[in-house]
Amino acid sequence: MVEHTLQFPQSIQDLVEVSHLQFVNFDRRVVSTRSMDAVVINDDHFGDEPDDYHYLLSSHYDGTICCFKIGGATKGTKLHSSFLFQFKTSEEEDVGVLYFDVDRSSGAVYSANTDGTVRVHYPFKSVQQLIKSNIVDCSDDIASNSGSNFLYDLKSREERAVYMDFLGSDQAEYWKLCDSNSLQQMDETDDSESVEKTSFKKFLASKKVLVDKSNLMHVNNRIIGRHNDAVNHVFYIEEIGCVASASWDGFLKYWDINDDSCQPLLQLDLKGTVHAMDVHFPLLIITTAPRNIILFDLTMPHIPVKIWKSNLKCETQKHCLKFFSDRFGFIISTIEGRAAIHHMDSKNVSSNFIFKCHRTANDVFAPNSIDFNPLHGTFSTTGADKKAYFWDKDSKQKIYTTPNTAREVGVGKFSQDGSLFAYVVQYDYSKGKYGLDSTSTAEKVAIHLHKMLPAEIENRGKFLTSF
Repeated sequence: MVEHTLQFPQSIQDLVEVSHLQFVNFDRRVVSTRSMDAVVINDDHFGDEPDDYHYLLSSHYDGTICCFKIGGATKGTKLHSSFLFQFKTSEEEDVGVLYFDVDRSSGAVYSANTDGTVRVHYPFKSVQQLIKSNIVDCSDDIASNSGSNFLYDLKSREERAVYMDFLGSDQAEYWKLCDSNSLQQMDETDDSESVEKTSFKKFLASKKVLVDKSNLMHVNNRIIGRHNDAVNHVFYIEEIGCVASASWDGFLKYWDINDDSCQPLLQLDLKGTVHAMDVHFPLLIITTAPRNIILFDLTMPHIPVKIWKSNLKCETQKHCLKFFSDRFGFIISTIEGRAAIHHMDSKNVSSNFIFKCHRTANDVFAPNSIDFNPLHGTFSTTGADKKAYFWDKDSKQKIYTTPNTAREVGVGKFSQDGSLFAYVVQYDYSKGKYGLDSTSTAEKVAIHLHKMLPAEIENRGKFLTSF
């Protein structure tokens, strides 16, 4: 087991609770700080290579989205991370973000906002533009004075990243570009006073660029859709090239990402407040009041495939909903501390069951999220009992429990390769307003990474511990 806590910069002094997490992997065209035009390394097109890092984005109830770059998930055992940026989804102060999704091919971020808007943002392009416009590149100087075993080229610089952090100094915020891995490698060269080492230190020293007196990176936003109440879910559906959003106003709407008219391609009145939503193409599933579950086939999105009642009795807005990784079924949970396994094929109805989660002998706690590991098909639940659990639905057993945390565990998400699990430790308001928090002295919000051992996440294949 390897644990790592993400470090937010000191300039973000009042970190607000997290509403959603998402891991994303990009190819280098999205995250590179250099133009991909005519960039060829070792006869390979640099942009065709996948990026070695995981990117973890978090949305917050104050309307901001943050991004971390994470390494070490597949190489060795040590995880390391770097804060990349923070931006606000709206110019208005009182607009929060409830959900977001990312187009992995372009880096576009689609946000679901409390003012009823669906917006698109391009933060990675903003990072590229900032660096290109403000940073003096001295790689030519380094390359022309090569004199040791260390070869400083485009590929090494991109692979080791040019990490970006916000630093606070005299009320001003700076971008700092640093690469400790490269510096360490330079120190290990035969020529300890090499021209590369000297030039690279000079390169680092020159890379502080005054941005502004805010800890926010400016990212333009464009409204592509509107609802009459807060939007609580949004999904970019790559296969059909549009965005689907759901709202507390009870509508499901589809949007053309290139249309600024805010006229939906299709809108469906679901006759009840939307509680939860998930997409696993070609399927889309939604839960609405009162206890309705609605399934759509996205090849025919205007007609529900099936509508039925949840067999969980508690009717609240706090629902968690997730498709199986093979999309043959789904899991739903409510604040009663129970979750239900549903198979959509009528032949497998006998395999449906309800199990208790986040409960003790005397107390019932709300599950706060559900997510499936894409590699093993096992799943996680997080909850107000200050724990996260990993489960195997096929053998009906709990396979791992995290140690108790200082606060409730909010959102939990697996990385796309199934190697990492990120979870948020924060007050979840399940006991009322923040002033009633009994652990108010603990860190308000923390995001932890858990690098899993095989025994913690793989299917067990036989019955060990009952749900």
